[in-house]
Amino acid sequence: MTRVGRSALPLPRYTRRKRLKNGSLAYFFDVPTWARKKDCSVENEPLGTDYELAVQRVERILLPAFDSWLKGGDDGNPVGIGVVIGTLDWMFHEYRRT
Repeated sequence: MTRVGRSALPLPRYTRRKRLKNGSLAYFFDVPTWARKKDCSVENEPLGTDYELAVQRVERILLPAFDSWLKGGDDGNPVGIGVVIGTLDWMFHEYRRT
């Protein structure tokens, strides 16, 4: 008996996929309702249709910012929250983080 694998690629926490009218998949980061009610500084964000870029943004920027807010950290809304991966701003942000 062969085991059937996953039919969809795994997504990070609070990330969802939605099929668009044209048939392609789009990805979204959704902050939980309970966190929004507590004035979470991280906001919901459309991530586009590229799976790899969406997962990278969530794992490198959005989830660390959310986890920091959750732990009461003061960097819940870091400068890099609006930085687009692959740009010069992103490169400088990554350099400053390390």
